Amino acid sequence: MLPGGVHTRYVDEWIAQGHFTTERVLKQLAELAGGHGYLDDEARETLKKNFESVATDEAGTQRLTEPGFISLLKSFNALPPALEEEAGPILYRCLHYLSIYPYRHEHPPSLTFPELTRALGWLKPFPDSLSFNVFADSGRSLTPADCKRILFQGLATDRNGDRLPFDRDEWRRQARRRAFDFTDEKRHWVQLEAVMNCDDWGDEMYADLVHVLFSAQPELPLPTAGAQRDSFRPLAARLHAGALPLYHFTVSPERLRPFIRLLLFNFFGLHDRVKCVLPRDLDDTTECILRAFVQNSDVGVNWPMFDDGFMVAPTLLIPLYRILSAFSETQLPPSNELVRRLSKPGRLFNVPVMIQISTIFGLEDVLYIDECRLLWSHDAARDQANASELATVISKPELPVLILVSGKDTQTHEKYMFGAFIPCPSEDCKRIQPKRNDDHPICSLFELCPVQDVYGGSLECPAWTISDDGISFGDPQTGVALVVNNSLSRATFTQVLDGEDEPIYYPTVWRGNRRVDIKLEGIEVWCEDGDLPESGYGTFSDEGLEAVAQWF
Repeated sequence: MLPGGVHTRYVDEWIAQGHFTTERVLKQLAELAGGHGYLDDEARETLKKNFESVATDEAGTQRLTEPGFISLLKSFNALPPALEEEAGPILYRCLHYLSIYPYRHEHPPSLTFPELTRALGWLKPFPDSLSFNVFADSGRSLTPADCKRILFQGLATDRNGDRLPFDRDEWRRQARRRAFDFTDEKRHWVQLEAVMNCDDWGDEMYADLVHVLFSAQPELPLPTAGAQRDSFRPLAARLHAGALPLYHFTVSPERLRPFIRLLLFNFFGLHDRVKCVLPRDLDDTTECILRAFVQNSDVGVNWPMFDDGFMVAPTLLIPLYRILSAFSETQLPPSNELVRRLSKPGRLFNVPVMIQISTIFGLEDVLYIDECRLLWSHDAARDQANASELATVISKPELPVLILVSGKDTQTHEKYMFGAFIPCPSEDCKRIQPKRNDDHPICSLFELCPVQDVYGGSLECPAWTISDDGISFGDPQTGVALVVNNSLSRATFTQVLDGEDEPIYYPTVWRGNRRVDIKLEGIEVWCEDGDLPESGYGTFSDEGLEAVAQWF
């Protein structure tokens, strides 16, 4: 049933006139994706030249094949040989799927220039994502969740999600949350055009088709307003009939693994030939991040799991957008030199760990690496220190502090690494402060190994407490807590979902109640402070002791 006052008179007339053939709608979508709102003349010309440089002639039509696409990635220094056979085809298949989206008909395995333009358009990141506007209505832009979902659809080759429990009402509730989930600074204007995209008519993919059809309507002479978005629902329902619903879509861990590895390899820019990190250096990091997505290894990753994974790796897709933008940029952006400036790598905070933490917090937004120094470190096998000393070290700085705690499970000997990001130590030690802006996260615990996870802090609670037994980040009776004993030799990590009190650090529900006892190997405290001398490994250096002697 259409909403009151909505009719399909114009739409029916346009259908009879042939305005909504698949070819015509896709042509307009290519024009939208390649228009001035997304590509200027120079960028469009660069995209065309890159396409033509590797295109092959197929029956008089230039087409981009998978080998041609891979050769372009290699020319951007984005695809190392170790990832060529896996990551390259996966990314190409994603573009191939999106080249005719939201339609789903069979089409040649190679891409025409309009098809490539459409596919790249669908993968534009928010807030530069596609916007389906016409003069007749305010239209709708793709939201941050839409951008991730459409990428997921392109990666998902399996259709076995129906083997997972499915609650239609819960699916719609989460769809509503995602439809209106914007950062604070964007919410005030984007939410004005946000609409629910999963209802009795169809799921999110059906809603995409409605928006595309709506934006493809012919212009009517003023003062005629044109057709409203809801007028296209019956047409979209007919075109979408028989399509498998989104909850059937899954991506296997085997496909997601090389994709994540590709993103990590390019995290700090499209690398030059002098590599500061090799793909094999990122194998462990890749597995830790992958486990955050794979909640059911027997089936694979469905859309809600994919979305959950990005909750603990929100900046992971930045390298993808950098790679795709290289297709239309005349000059490749310079590689970020952060990894080269990390002093004395080989500690806990080495290059792979630095990249991994950057997928959680966006390291450049929270720690200026030029001014990031190892403030204090503890080797559990060699050094003598106690929890009070650690608490004193982390409570004094005015600028953000990063803590890393590493060790092994006392029973399984599995490696664990936890950490804490404390934006304002001198205040957070009393009560956790609100985040300063969207780019600066709240005080949080995080897990890097064996499963990447993030546990946000609760306002007004102390980030840590000290007692005769040791230092506690969180309350062991509720939520998430990391308790390090007084001699800094052991730690216990707990997650309690059914605690009576409000958690200090919020748990990740799907991982359940758990407890891990850890034999510590090392602790590091890094601080952003350009005037602080760098310490030596294992304790303070002489200069560091002099600089912070007044703290003790």
